[in-house]
This record gives sequence, C-alpha cells and structure tokens, in this order.
Amino acid sequence: MSKPTACAVALLIFVQLSAQETAYLPANFPFYENGQDLAFPLTGGLETPQFTAFSLNGDEWPDLLVFDRVGNVVLPFLAVTQGSSVQYVYQPEFIPFFPPLYQLLLTGDLNCDGLEDLVTTRQQGGAADVALEVYLQKAGLQFESAPLHLMNNGSDSLLRIHAFDLPTLKDINGDALLDLIYIPQSGVHFQYYENVSGNDCSLLQFQLADDCWGDVAYQIDGTFEYDACDPGRPQKGPAGCAGSATLAWDYNADGEQDLLFSGLYDKRISLMIAAAGELQPQNTDWLAGGMELSEFPAPFLLDVDQDGETDLVAATNRVNGVGANPELVQQVFFFQKSEETGSWSLVQNDWMIREMLDPGFRSSPAVWDVDNDGLLDILLAYNRPHPIFGYSSALAYYRNIGTAEAPAFEWVSDDFSQLSVYLLKAMHLSIGDINSDGRTELVVGTADGQLKAFSNSELNPQFFTPMPFSPLEGIQLDGFVKPQLTDWNRDGLLDILCGTENGSITYLENQGTTNQPVFQWISDTLGGLAFAGLIREISPFWLLENETNAYLWLGQADGRLGQYTFNEDDLFEPIVTYAANLDVGERASICLSDLDADGLPELLLGNMRGGLQIFQLQLVNELTKTGVQSSEIGVFPNPLNKGEELHIRWPMQKTLSLLRFFDLNGRLLYQMELPALATEASMIFPFAESGLYFYQLTTQEQLYTGGVMVK
Repeated sequence: MSKPTACAVALLIFVQLSAQETAYLPANFPFYENGQDLAFPLTGGLETPQFTAFSLNGDEWPDLLVFDRVGNVVLPFLAVTQGSSVQYVYQPEFIPFFPPLYQLLLTGDLNCDGLEDLVTTRQQGGAADVALEVYLQKAGLQFESAPLHLMNNGSDSLLRIHAFDLPTLKDINGDALLDLIYIPQSGVHFQYYENVSGNDCSLLQFQLADDCWGDVAYQIDGTFEYDACDPGRPQKGPAGCAGSATLAWDYNADGEQDLLFSGLYDKRISLMIAAAGELQPQNTDWLAGGMELSEFPAPFLLDVDQDGETDLVAATNRVNGVGANPELVQQVFFFQKSEETGSWSLVQNDWMIREMLDPGFRSSPAVWDVDNDGLLDILLAYNRPHPIFGYSSALAYYRNIGTAEAPAFEWVSDDFSQLSVYLLKAMHLSIGDINSDGRTELVVGTADGQLKAFSNSELNPQFFTPMPFSPLEGIQLDGFVKPQLTDWNRDGLLDILCGTENGSITYLENQGTTNQPVFQWISDTLGGLAFAGLIREISPFWLLENETNAYLWLGQADGRLGQYTFNEDDLFEPIVTYAANLDVGERASICLSDLDADGLPELLLGNMRGGLQIFQLQLVNELTKTGVQSSEIGVFPNPLNKGEELHIRWPMQKTLSLLRFFDLNGRLLYQMELPALATEASMIFPFAESGLYFYQLTTQEQLYTGGVMVK
C-alpha cells in the first residue's frame, strides 16, 4: 500500500524556517486535461465572475480583469501576442496593487485623466445594502479612494444599490462623462444619474436626472411594462426588483444607448432598443436564437480576440447560481456576431474556466501518492449542484506525471472512487492508516458535523468503501468539519484535529491502540482558539518543523491564513494573523505538502469558488541577497525619483528573461518579461512609496540581483 504523506500526517520540514525571512509565491506547476496543457490552472476557479478590459502594463493591448463576487477576488490577465493572435496570461503579481473590492467592479475614466478608475461598493446597513465607491487611478497602478457626490439627495450623498445589482457605467447623454443607470432597491424603474461635473471631471458629481429612464417598469416575473412612467398608473403583479444586471450599449449604432438586461430569475438576456428616449419591447431571441443561459446571466462587452469587433461574455451573477443550470456545471458563455448575417452565435460555454482547475464550488485539497509510484498526487474535494439535495460532494483526482523534483499533474477523474454516490456535503478529507493494517483510510468531514472513514480495497487500492465498524461512528461535531490526522500528543497514534463552523478546533484524542483506534473527545476549543463573526469556518493544519518546533496553519472563513504556535500555557499564540499576505477570497481550506522534494512545503489552498491555488515557499535571501552582480546588468538612475523612468540593461539572451521586484520583506510586487535578443528596456517605476526595493533578473543561464532606492 502507498504510504500516506503530507496532508495525511504532520510533515517534517528539513530547514529552520522560523529563523529566515520567507515569501510565498504562486506556483507554476503544469496541469493537463485530456492531453491539453491548461493555460492558467491555479487561479482558484470562478463562481460569479465579472469581466472588464483594463490596462495593466500600459501597452497597446487591453488586458483583462476578472472580478468574482464570491470572495471578492480580482484575477489579472495580461494580453500577450503569440504570432498573429492575442492570448491571456494569468499574472497574480498584479493583485496587491488593487484596493479592496466588494460585490462589484466597473472600470472607466471618471476624472478624465486618461487612466481607468475603479467603481465598486462598500457595505452599509446590511448584507444587501451597499453604496457605490470610487477608486481613482494614479500613475503606476496606484489607487486613491474618492467620494462620489450625489447632488440632489439631501444629507445622504451615497448612491445606494442592491448588492446583487450590476449597474451600467456609460456616457448616456453624449457629453463624454460617464453616467449611471440601475434599478434602485425595491424599485421598478430604471434611474438615470447624470454626471454633472462639467469641465472639472474630478468633482465626481452626479444628479438624478430621470427616475423612470426608458419609460418602463420591471415586473417580478421578469417582464417589463411599457409606457409606464405615469405615477398613477397601476402596476401589474408584485413589484420590486431583487437584483438586476444592466448594460447600456448602442447596439444599432444610431447614437442612442440601448439596454441589455437580466433579472434575478431570468435565464436569457433581454435586448431593449431605445427610440426617442423610450425602450422598446424586450427581445430575448437576439442572442443565439434565445438559448437558455445560467440563471441571472450578466452580460459583459469585450473584444476577446482583439480584432476590433465587440464580443459578448455572459456568466451567472447569482451566488451558487449554477444550481439552476440544467447541465449542473459552471458556464461562461462567449458569443460573437457574424459579419455576414448580423446574428450572434455561441463560440463556447466554458470560456476561461476551460483553462482552470474548477470542478465545482467549496473546494478542499489533499495530497497522497494515489497510484503508489513514489510521486505525490492531488485530490480536490469539491461540491456540485444536485437536482434533489441542493448540492453534493465528489473528489477530483490529478495524477503526478512529472518527477519528484518537477511535478506535473494530469486530470484523471472528477469522481475518484465514486464517492459521489454517498451524497456527502462539503467534504473535506485527511488521509492516513488509522488502524495500521497497511491499508489507507480517508477520514472525511461533512457539512452536517459528522466524520466518515473510508478504507481502500485490497483488490483495488484506489477504490474506497465505508470502513466497517468505523471508530468515528457516532461522533457529532459542529457543522462543516475539516479534519486533520496528526499525532498531536506524540504518543505514536494518529489523533484528529477538526476545524468546524463555530470557529474553533475540536481535539479527538486516539486513546486506543495501534491496531484498534478509539477516538475520544477532549476539547471543542483546543488552544483557546475561537473566532467570532457570522461565518467562522476554519481549516487547521498542524505542521511539525522539527522535533521541538511546530506550527498551526489556519485557513479562515475570510479567505486569509493565520499561523500560530502553541505556547507553554497550552494556548495557540498568533505568529501572524494574515500569513504570507495570501487571501483566496472566502473559506480557505488548507493543506501543506512538499510537492517538489526541495525540503520546503507548498501551500495548497481551496476556496468557495471551487478551484485550487498553490504557493511555493522561497527564502528571501535566495530571492534578493544572492546572485551575481555584473557590469553587464544594471538599473539606472539609482537612486530614482518617484514616477521617473527606470532603464534596465542585461546581457543578450536567446530566450525570454524575467525581471522581478520585491519589497524588504521579500514580497513579490511586480514582474515583467524581457524579450529575447534584446539588451535594454525602460519602464515607469510602479511603486510610489519611498524606500529600497530588491530586483531579481533571471536569464536562462544566470541569476542577477540588486537594489533600487526610490527617493
């Protein structure tokens, strides 16, 4: 039988990490599916994505920002030319430059300075009550919060919307200023907020210019009543909008803004043509003949292939809205318009996500040598909609087809061992031989607070069935149990630490023998750890560094990671509550394993979006304090004034080189590719703060390092 490793039991790290500065950087392990190399497998997946074109590096090609309401994460993609085509490359190094975003991301030049600004929301009185918030872009992807002024709303200058809403940001009246249109909370009419800043765009002044734009009223059944602005006109049926996605677009190029719209329960995107200020009856057949999409489909206009023609992307705006999808999978629809016929047709229904690891939602990773070939494989627990039970769990299996030092993973199955037949929910697993019979067990925690044990078959070590006479039978904990098998008390027996939805760790001590485990409840608040808040789920991973030092890594409900030590008072003492500056968005589920046999553990993280992210530990001295200085390499001027152009010189290479910048803590701030057969490049230094920054230039043959002082 293959030996449980990494996420099954505590991992021994052969270096003294606590004595050195460290940084976690996104891993770049290759993943394959059906023989195809996935372009960006480790983004963490998509659930309710919003798409917008945005310039990340200032070149001629518009890049792509993907914002997901689930976890409020932003995913940056650089547009790069490959021959005659443009491809998108995931660049997580840009993520730290963006401010906190919530529920929404719209982009546009609000203050007329030529730079794209950000519009998002900030939570107000309740979860559904949010107000618009603006971040103005300064040079070098620096953002500054600025108030949006509502001029005719008394003392309340906030523009409040429903958290589910996607308003439209567009120049409606043709004055080159961006205006706003949306249906207000519990309203039925589109409200038009005109940008009245005039010649001074920086004022960001808006005024309600029309509280019944388009002369229509929304009905809860998804239809519109037309010629409906008379205050005395009775409405048909129940009124009030619980969520809408609107997108203004001059569809017929007549100079008047038309409207794309979908409501909370719609499965199609309506097109309403504007004529003389009034919206005409909605057309749902215009897009691919009226095919059904995911529930609450939000439209986004992009030039996906950057051929100068507008394309349309649609994805659900409903959290876990895939439950209404008849195919029970997440879908991102990509449509193009035919130049010959003018009709819109579907190009693909898995745009972007086809290149990601994203089998479902609420993912949780584990590592085990499944096929006993000496290489560590990855199992990813996830959830998918179920037509009767709401949702249920399954295991995706990614086999390591690389080497011990250079792992590469190939998708094998989305239902490893057919565990989906047991209809478990929110499955989280740990792996180990709990009864020393030479056969591996999967210990699984579930949403209902139970622990299940599955044993593999002697005939087929990759097939698991419920363990007979399970020592976990009858144990009932708080919900969303996330177990880890580890010898907590170091008596040679595997105990169980469980994170639960109450925000604390339950300790189940193994008081049996090597061959007959007996798990006894000891504590529901091990180490005095207890989180507060509405959502408190935690995912613990206890990690041995050496015989005397050990640390607790904790995946938290807010998507961040905590790191703790166990002090002499038997309490968990925080080392850092925001470890490695990593944030996966929502419900971080954690596992650590040395995937590439370098003696340093990788962080494997699941999240509510359902994908996988892997981060590699690198020592700061390896990144910034070693390498070669040479007269052939240099950055100048140095010191550098803020906003000044930086020049880089390096030896000519036959292949691309990579230039990275780090702060004093070793955190990667920015990276750029340097072209082959070139020796010089220039850039506007992107960091506004004064201080010392380290650079690392990696070529095919050499590593060069140095520092840049910003005055």
